[in-house]
Amino acid sequence: LLSRISPRLVPFVALGALAGMRSAEIVRMEWGDIRLDTKQIFVTDAVSKTIAREIPICPALAEWLKPFKKQKMKGNVLVRISNGLALAKRFSAAVKRITGEDGKPLVKIVRNGFRHTYISCRVKLTKNVQQVSLEAGNSPRIIFSNYLRIIEKQAVAKRWFNIFPTAERLKEITAAIAEGL
Repeated sequence: LLSRISPRLVPFVALGALAGMRSAEIVRMEWGDIRLDTKQIFVTDAVSKTIAREIPICPALAEWLKPFKKQKMKGNVLVRISNGLALAKRFSAAVKRITGEDGKPLVKIVRNGFRHTYISCRVKLTKNVQQVSLEAGNSPRIIFSNYLRIIEKQAVAKRWFNIFPTAERLKEITAAIAEGL
């Protein structure tokens, strides 16, 4: 999905999949709260559904966001998307265009589905539900009841956090940013 989604939606997919952020939080997130230099995302009270928190930036997420930060993007992370409804419409339309050779959609949209996978993989790697609950802005009880799915192999979780952009994809994103997305 990251390799084929519209460059405008790359931050949405990357922050959901590789930082576990909720869709509504990403809509409210500003570029100034993403610090690649310290590898931290600061989710403020104004952005968060629950509590303010810090989320670590994994190397793959840093690479996906680097073209945007290099252009010194300001304001909202999602350009010209001001609310959840606008995001849902734009994301749904973009995903429908991602099809296989048979013309069938390759992606099924699940509300905050990236977050669910992020939390499951992050717990598998850290083996620390308390830490992940702080990063996700939920209690350990909610992590267990609503999010956590068994990831049998640690290699699967490692692979999730190692989804890096190709040089060609980074050029596409950089060109789209230069054109105003």
